[in-house]
Amino acid sequence: MKILFVSNLYPPEILGGYEILCAHVVAQLVSRGHQALVLTAKGGIADETPAAGAASGPTKSALPVAAGQSDGLDGVGSAGELVRRSLQLYLPFGQPAQLARRARQRVEGPNRRAMARALEDFKPDLVFVWSQLRLGLGAAREAEGRGYPVVHTMNDEHILIFRPGERKGLDGLVRGLLEELVFPASTWKGWKGKRILVISETVRSRLAAMAPRFAQARVIFQGIPLEQFPLKGNPGEGSDPLEVLYAGQLHRYKGVHTVIEAVALAGKDHFSVTIAGAGDPVYEEDLRNLAQEKGLHVRFAGRLDAGSMGELYRRCHVLAFTSVWDEPFGLTHLEAMASGTPVVSVSHGGPGEFLVHGENALLFTKERPDELAVHLGSLLKDGSLRRRLALAGRKTVEEQFSLEKYTDRLETQLREALA
Repeated sequence: MKILFVSNLYPPEILGGYEILCAHVVAQLVSRGHQALVLTAKGGIADETPAAGAASGPTKSALPVAAGQSDGLDGVGSAGELVRRSLQLYLPFGQPAQLARRARQRVEGPNRRAMARALEDFKPDLVFVWSQLRLGLGAAREAEGRGYPVVHTMNDEHILIFRPGERKGLDGLVRGLLEELVFPASTWKGWKGKRILVISETVRSRLAAMAPRFAQARVIFQGIPLEQFPLKGNPGEGSDPLEVLYAGQLHRYKGVHTVIEAVALAGKDHFSVTIAGAGDPVYEEDLRNLAQEKGLHVRFAGRLDAGSMGELYRRCHVLAFTSVWDEPFGLTHLEAMASGTPVVSVSHGGPGEFLVHGENALLFTKERPDELAVHLGSLLKDGSLRRRLALAGRKTVEEQFSLEKYTDRLETQLREALA
């Protein structure tokens, strides 16, 4: 197959896991004999301004980049894929999210023309849209209008920002007139979006609750490259103190404070805490103050690349995942599980779709540090429990969530779209 990928960002420009995973999938498909062109934007991240919502990784990709990819609109990626950076973002990452109707309208024409040129030059069999956040729907609309099969994969609910506003009352009437007559490209009007893949039932159900058109979306669980997260020599190893890891963004809705509160309850002399990631500096300062108030030593490791994260998973004894909101999925869980590190996690959202309490993880209720403290105490005392969870976690990833199996599932969907 000749596959034209559409992504708002692509390595070496990344916000976090989504762009890196896209590059991994592209590389997998190229290695299987498919041809790929990635159509993306250029200069979407200001070097001096970390993007809000970025994952724990850096803003420079850990993936190698071949000569010519980073210094022009056309180049060749490390896997042999073609890369064209001719799309435009309507709002750079690093700036706060906003409605931006005028800006969405502004990039519609240029992005449709960029897609038209890519289709004429590459002549793909189909188009695979990865992420349209801050990109708009112009590229997808152009491909659909030209009769190409278009498949979308959605990692979250960002597509809902293109939903037309309600037409109730005077404000709704004015909004409707603006969307219809002045900024028609600011919504998903004219976008067919027939073939939708989502990464979890959590995402599918939330989308369908807001717009029935997503009720038939297909759930395709993601996967990770196992070679980047090898199993540690002694899965489930531990000591006193037990090293507890939190990895991810530092925002209040991530519930990172729950880790500190739980360790204080479980016995601060028997645990150490490492927090890897960055985000809201005010919240990070709150976390530092909370740790000091509780008399805990907490190491703030900051943003780490994929290689450093793999080493950290293998060194730490437990991963604690504390998110308050319903996470779309759980790549962090899978990385720790692949590394042989037991996982203690909240049970709601995407992670609850593949974690089973007492089998491959221990689960607790969000914002219940007392429950998390009990689980940490059990893991501290019971080495056999740690090892059993660690081995079961690795098995879960190997059997269901490897990058190869994820690519298998995507490849099947792409072939069905062609058929």
